Amino acid sequence: MKGSTLMWWDKELKITGKFDIDADVVLYLGDTLDLLKQIPNKTAGLVVTSPPYNIGKPYEKRLNLQEYIEQQEKV
Repeated sequence: MKGSTLMWWDKELKITGKFDIDADVVLYLGDTLDLLKQIPNKTAGLVVTSPPYNIGKPYEKRLNLQEYIEQQEKV
């Protein structure tokens, strides 16, 4: 087929757990800021994070509102 384009579902994706410039997908478990420091400017097409929601879950440290906002602004 002339002018065809290889779509993502037509190839094997390289999926890693740490930043790799050649990876198609990085599934990183850790502090977002640590990962963002590893990514050179203008190389990521999309970054999706799951921030702490500061609602008092047993696994998170609850912050006052100003501390929480300052923490999220860094990302």
